Amino acid sequence: MGFGRRRFVGLAAGFAAATAAGTALSPAPWRLARDAYTRAQDRPDLPQPPREPLEEAFTTSLACPSGQGLRVLLASGRPVRCLGREDHPLSFGAATPLAQSEPRELHRPDRVRSPLLKKDGAFVPISWAAAMDLLVERLRAAGGDILAVGPPRPGTLAALLDVFLERLGAASAPRMPSEGLQAARAARIMGLDARPGYDLDNARDVVAAGSDLFGSLPASPHLRRAWAGRAGRGICLAPVRPDWACLCERWAPMAAGSGAFLALGAARDLASMGRIKGDWPDLAEFLALVQARFGPVEVERATGVPAEVQREVALRVAAGALFAPGAPEGAGPGLAPFVAGYALMALAQGVNRPGGLFLTRPLSPLASGGDLPAVLRALAMGRASAPGVLLLVEADPLSALPRPELTARALARAAFRTAFTPVMTASARLCDLILPAPMPLERHGDVETPHGLAFATYGLALPLVRPQADARHPGDVLAHLARRLGVPLEHGSFPEALESRVADLEASGGYVASGTPPWRVLAGEPLPAPQAGLQEALVRGGLWCDPRPVPARGMSLGARFLARALAPEPIDLGLPLRLAVSGSGFPGPEPWRPEADGARWPEVRVSGATAAASRVKAGQTALLRGREGEARVRVALDETVMDGHVAARARDVLAAAAFASGPEGSVPAWDGTPLALEKA
Repeated sequence: MGFGRRRFVGLAAGFAAATAAGTALSPAPWRLARDAYTRAQDRPDLPQPPREPLEEAFTTSLACPSGQGLRVLLASGRPVRCLGREDHPLSFGAATPLAQSEPRELHRPDRVRSPLLKKDGAFVPISWAAAMDLLVERLRAAGGDILAVGPPRPGTLAALLDVFLERLGAASAPRMPSEGLQAARAARIMGLDARPGYDLDNARDVVAAGSDLFGSLPASPHLRRAWAGRAGRGICLAPVRPDWACLCERWAPMAAGSGAFLALGAARDLASMGRIKGDWPDLAEFLALVQARFGPVEVERATGVPAEVQREVALRVAAGALFAPGAPEGAGPGLAPFVAGYALMALAQGVNRPGGLFLTRPLSPLASGGDLPAVLRALAMGRASAPGVLLLVEADPLSALPRPELTARALARAAFRTAFTPVMTASARLCDLILPAPMPLERHGDVETPHGLAFATYGLALPLVRPQADARHPGDVLAHLARRLGVPLEHGSFPEALESRVADLEASGGYVASGTPPWRVLAGEPLPAPQAGLQEALVRGGLWCDPRPVPARGMSLGARFLARALAPEPIDLGLPLRLAVSGSGFPGPEPWRPEADGARWPEVRVSGATAAASRVKAGQTALLRGREGEARVRVALDETVMDGHVAARARDVLAAAAFASGPEGSVPAWDGTPLALEKA
């Protein structure tokens, strides 16, 4: 049989078809196509495995409020990974998700890359010189009519902002609300200038009354490690069973915002057992209050905690247990739970005692600029005059406070609004001028005692990489503005202010925690001698500690305040539920935003009994209604939520939450605010 042209063409076509079929069936081209598509879709900030040798540097995390010491791995000077330091007393070799995310945060897509000025409703880039000229002109025209909102954490930047405002004749900056700020205010009500903390390193037992002790509390990474060897002891009381409840003996449901009633009921039990020893100026008034208004029936009605559990709490505290009041971070707790809890520890001789409540030394003065929610509410309602200039210094009140429409109205009343921020926030979008700030690994900074620690600490951070944007530190900007306005600050730059701060700490005592851990000093070991060269030790990532407590001399029990704060209030039958804020202090997924078709909404969790009483079902879209606002939500069933409560992340239900307008004076709260859940 001959081999002609026609046969050759047929064989060639068959071979090509077989090759194409084999290629299509082979996984190799599909893998190549998938990898090419993935590379095309990946964000540029996703980490890539470094191919060059790695170097390491030591610093303190500025992103995480726990103040952990970090070991940063760098490739060609570029940070690629953050690890915990094993020799750091707040790290123990671990790092929180916030601290680990610092290298990736350098490349956030929503980062502010240059100064922005709003023109015709849109932001346009401008130079730093033009931005400074404009802000100096506005500040000079405003005189002392300036409202500034300071950063949420105490530190050198917050202190520098207060000095800047004082030089301009303006009022001090109110701080963003936090559990640590409320605890310090409660101590001030009791006649103390201290920051209360919990000595779990030496504690034998613990009663967590609403406090997110091992969750969102800034000191929780250290507290979890300290309690790890005693897991299975203690009792957790909260409206939602937290993930860390397994570290305790058991969880008992307690209504949101009701920790003060439980503490005062336990104080009444201590008095009936004859366990109270000590002399406080208002002891007689305090005992009369708890005997008259906080019996077992009244406490159970307010908290949902049975009388036998109340008695158990009192017996535990009498035997030396640590009573830790509070609420999850961002829950907006009132002052009464802290005052009542600290008074209970004082009655049980548990203040400044190993394993008890310690009064730590304050490294910064308590913010005197008033309460931010009250300031913004008065501004929105027209009860306060509109400021000429508003300064938001690394603060985002629009995303953190209830009633965001009220907050937006208050911010809009300012004649000129400026935001210092590294990323575009909800509050920054309302401003006229945005000044970019460096990210944590790009800046100087310091971290003071995280709320919950039983000893004072101070950590320092220096920039490890040049800013990836045209950014300047807010402290340097304030120093520059002060010079231009003719009221120069004591220090010409933020690094100079940090050096002065470290020098003051070195002269005041304390030591670098490299040998004797501070909790051993709390237990009775001698205080190590101060070391020279504190600046160099902190630059290398060390931690300054001062475990010497503030004496409790002159401490009161806060009887008058508690009598006013816990006065009976009328019950709103139309709002039968309570808000129970849940979540953690670590970053999670972005909250759902209503899409064009309104298909997805934030999720709230309720028990089956609560859902049945509210006539809603799992998966349904419902309306969460408060005293002054409402929010659409999606219902989910969860039997770890106490009956009569709605559990949600604070940022998801801010529109429905409302400030408690009770007798706590000028300190609004929204933990346990009344709500109703209805079909949408």
